[in-house]
Amino acid sequence: MLLVLVALVLAQNSTCPVCFNCQNTGCKNFGVCQQQSCQCPDGFGDLDCSKTTCGSLNMLSNLRPPKQPSIDCECASGFGGPNCNICLQDNVCSGSQGAILGSQMVCNKSPLVWKQRHHTVCDVNNTLVSAVFPGSVQVTVERSLGSSSAFATLWNKGDVQFSCNVTECAQKSDPTQTSWNCKSLKCQCVPGSAICGGGLIDLTSSVNSANGGALLQCQSNSTDCLLNFDFLSGLLPDGLGLSNCRFGECADQLDAPGALEIKSLNTLDTAGIVGLSIAGVVILALTASVMWAYNDLQVRRLKPVYYDRKGETISFEHVCYEVGKRKILKDITGQVDPGQVMAIMGPSGAGKSTFLDILARKQKNGKIMGTLRFGSEILGPQKFRSLCGFVNQEDTLLSTMTVREAIAFSAKLRLPDNMTWAQKMERVDQIITKLGLDHIKHSRIGDSVTRGISGGEKRRVSIGIELVTNPCVLFLDEPTSGLDSYNATQVMQTLTHLAHKEKKTVIFTVHQPRSDVFAMFDQVLLLSRGQMVFYGTPKEAKQHCLDENVPCPDGYNMADHLLDLASGSVKLAQERTSQGTLARNSQGQDPEIQIDVEEEDDSTKSVYVWRLPDLRITKDQLSTSFLTQLYCVLGRSWTDFYRRPSLFLSHFLTSLLLGTFLGLLYYGVDNSLAGIQNRLGSLFFLQSLMAFAGLSALTTFTSQRVLFIRERSNGFYGPLPFFYSRILFDLIPLRVLPAIAMCTTAFFLIGYSGSPAVFLRFLGIMIIFSMNCALFCLFLGCLIDEFSTATLVASILMLFQMLFAGILVNQVQIPSYLRWVQYLSLFKYAYEAAAANDAAGIRLLANINGITVTIPATTILSSFGIDVNAYQRDVTISLSIFVGLLLLIGLLVKFRLREKR
Repeated sequence: MLLVLVALVLAQNSTCPVCFNCQNTGCKNFGVCQQQSCQCPDGFGDLDCSKTTCGSLNMLSNLRPPKQPSIDCECASGFGGPNCNICLQDNVCSGSQGAILGSQMVCNKSPLVWKQRHHTVCDVNNTLVSAVFPGSVQVTVERSLGSSSAFATLWNKGDVQFSCNVTECAQKSDPTQTSWNCKSLKCQCVPGSAICGGGLIDLTSSVNSANGGALLQCQSNSTDCLLNFDFLSGLLPDGLGLSNCRFGECADQLDAPGALEIKSLNTLDTAGIVGLSIAGVVILALTASVMWAYNDLQVRRLKPVYYDRKGETISFEHVCYEVGKRKILKDITGQVDPGQVMAIMGPSGAGKSTFLDILARKQKNGKIMGTLRFGSEILGPQKFRSLCGFVNQEDTLLSTMTVREAIAFSAKLRLPDNMTWAQKMERVDQIITKLGLDHIKHSRIGDSVTRGISGGEKRRVSIGIELVTNPCVLFLDEPTSGLDSYNATQVMQTLTHLAHKEKKTVIFTVHQPRSDVFAMFDQVLLLSRGQMVFYGTPKEAKQHCLDENVPCPDGYNMADHLLDLASGSVKLAQERTSQGTLARNSQGQDPEIQIDVEEEDDSTKSVYVWRLPDLRITKDQLSTSFLTQLYCVLGRSWTDFYRRPSLFLSHFLTSLLLGTFLGLLYYGVDNSLAGIQNRLGSLFFLQSLMAFAGLSALTTFTSQRVLFIRERSNGFYGPLPFFYSRILFDLIPLRVLPAIAMCTTAFFLIGYSGSPAVFLRFLGIMIIFSMNCALFCLFLGCLIDEFSTATLVASILMLFQMLFAGILVNQVQIPSYLRWVQYLSLFKYAYEAAAANDAAGIRLLANINGITVTIPATTILSSFGIDVNAYQRDVTISLSIFVGLLLLIGLLVKFRLREKR
């Protein structure tokens, strides 16, 4: 009890000062009251921020020495200004407050604020101010981008006159000036100062009630600035002119505007110039190609129409065919006149299709001997193809097209350009009526998945595609194969009608016809092991069997009987040699056939050995111009595309879903160590998805490959229209648009760093990479015939290339003897460009044992072997790969995708 009384007495008589509490007294110079103490602006101190401090910004505010009255501040080395806030050189910033370990601090001496605590000191250059307030008058301004605020102070003879806290500020900069425009301010006068009651003019009331805004403008190439206060506009309508301005801000050099951009993007380097040059050459080439194609179209439209409707006599004498030392055909002789149907029969392997190919002038790899005439007229390749049609054994038709569209496609491309579209379509309707297809002309052809027209109707469509050119001679390879007896009869009736009613020459192979179908033939040529066993009419076949002592039993199909004899009797396969010389006069000789003379050892008879010339179709042998071909092929591709929307929707929606999933998985990535891992990992995963999505190019290409080979061999169009249509309708809808959907979604969900320019660069390189992967698969599809093999090879090579992207294996540590392999990877260039575009713009922040460390992401990338300044080079190389793959695919389409017989 006694101790308590003593304590009370001591408390009443104590002389200890009362503790400062800013919540009771407030803070001067717009200091901020926090937990009973004032947080002062830079250069101000004491308990209530009322005193000017010296020293430097590197010192804690409570340790900075106060300014002595009437004496200028003594600043630490490397600092200046009325209260020592202006850094003068870079080395003094390394010890500045808030500097993160590992950062490279520099002194920003420009009027442009990089981040925060940017200080400015200027001399006031105004006649009125100099007259009223003698001595030096200065203005200091502290600006911060983060808080969009500024703190301005007016000084006279080293003493503070008043200060203003300015908010809602925005910085603008251009090559000529930097401006700092603020919308709101509050000011405080220092009582007793020259302006606030201690001089000739007392502006205390005006300053303390100041409102409005403020504007600081500084010229980029001078030390002059202009400061405007709205509340002083009446007294100083032109503002305060400032001169001898100095600026100082200790900041990380990566905070400088543009410092986070990839260096090589600011200006064009050698790679960029090369890339632009390549683009210019491509544009010029395309322009020249369009001009040439248009001129070719105009020339073709002026040519006369060559449209002979009469049949041609096909004669062949002693035709032999050898492949190496193997004799495929031996001494076949005969003739087919207009208005006749000749069936080439024989068991499997007898040489029926080979002989038909020779008659139809298909490209063969072996040696052909004998005589082959097409009437009495000398035919060149172009006229021959306009007079003849060839129907393959398999119906190669586009399932999404209707019957009329399929036949019209042939008419538009195989009838000359000097015929109008209306004339061509009239011809199409005539063929449809002639073949009895009117009732299904608007029905889709269909395939094994989508139901369409019947097999017999498909065969008649194939015939109609050839008849649309009104050929004189029609060749068909087993037109009844795969059809039931009814449809086979319908097809044969169509062919005999063409021959008998329209005087066409029809030659076809047939395997095992019915008896009523056999009776429709005008001539039958029976082959066995490459030799002609019988040649004549169906009626003569019965007598032939009698002559050979193997009569056909009553009621037995003569066609089956002949096939049995050709298959099982060697005696019936005797060689038959025609009488007379095989000499051909100069008038009947086809100049397209090269003839050599060989003398037989056991005979004085001359045998002419001839080979078919190169029958590959050139642009001059096609009926239509390049522009017409391109228009028709693109039109059909568009029709096929929009009638099968599942292909595009599956690609697009899958890409959108995967982009969303990836964005949610890596959502809101930061700049920590884990964030860097997520950034690089997400980029790699994005590109991996695009690479394997490119495998679908093999599927779409394979479905069109056989159709192109058949149509090309029949003279529909050249390789370029097909090439352009495949590239256009594969790359844009299946590669570009899905890539945009996936990358856009992932970019904003993941939170990659960057401005719109960074996003566009990211999108650009990813689109190029997606197209390159698809083209790479197309290249393999052209190179490898088997779809399964091409898919396997493409998958393995894609996985192999992924190794060298730059994340699975450190490129710096690849053994020197294998280092060259990385340059074959599509991933290397795309991944390096995307990673540099994103990671080069951030700093890695890590907290190690309580110490915050900052490392530029460029350092991390460099340790991986990624060149952060190689964006333009990588884009140029990727574009070069794109162009190179296009050229390789174009060459393969032109020289490899041909009919092989």
